[in-house]
Amino acid sequence: MDRRRKDCGHLTSTCGDPRISVIVPTWQAGQQLPQLLFRLQNQSTPPTETIVVDSSSTDGTRDLAAERGCRVEVIPKADFSHGGTRNPCAELAQGHVLVFMTQDALPVDRSFLGELVRPIPQGCEAAACARQVPRSDAPPPEAFARSFNYPPESHIRAISDVPRMGFKAFFFSNVASAVSREALCAVGGFPERVIMDEDVLLCARLLCAGYRAAPQAEAAVYHSHHYTLSQQFKRYFDIGTFVSQAGEALEGAKTGEEGVSL
Repeated sequence: MDRRRKDCGHLTSTCGDPRISVIVPTWQAGQQLPQLLFRLQNQSTPPTETIVVDSSSTDGTRDLAAERGCRVEVIPKADFSHGGTRNPCAELAQGHVLVFMTQDALPVDRSFLGELVRPIPQGCEAAACARQVPRSDAPPPEAFARSFNYPPESHIRAISDVPRMGFKAFFFSNVASAVSREALCAVGGFPERVIMDEDVLLCARLLCAGYRAAPQAEAAVYHSHHYTLSQQFKRYFDIGTFVSQAGEALEGAKTGEEGVSL
């Protein structure tokens, strides 16, 4: 079946307000999860359900999530993979729109979830990701990376943007993202055997199938790291490994120009 459609009516939800399932993979999240769940449950557009998939934490993460009304799924820590863990949870979810978050992301305000999912039930975009705002204690390199990768304006990306934008056309982040359940199923879900950046490859799959993605600047989360030099090296080494392994999956998008720009 050819999914390269010019119209976008096939993504329109059958109900006025979409059912939203939030999916959060966790490990030792006892310190981070309470504030995340509190902010999610107090959104002006609250989720229909929140699914926590926990990699056998030993700090009470599972009990904490269950006490706050989450559906909890437990997997062995050794079985976790970025794509392989999210796919089964997407199959379990009830929502028309699937929101993927990480345990260390924190919605900036009560409008976050509504703004994040807004383009999807309207029927023209299949996916959206939030703008990441560095935390107040973020080191300068982390703050700069957030400003470089997450501009303050919302925009739309399609496969036709690849010649102009290169790798940036596929840039996407599961730190806080939303995907049409229908579109996710149509492209076969997340890739499962990748070292990282399963979200980038999902975006590439969607765009290559004729869907569009819409980074949403109005939907913001606090998110940044305190990487050591060795951790930074490992992360960029893994990114290089991912790009070399992805090959044709990135539809020939150039990566060098983006690195030089950064």
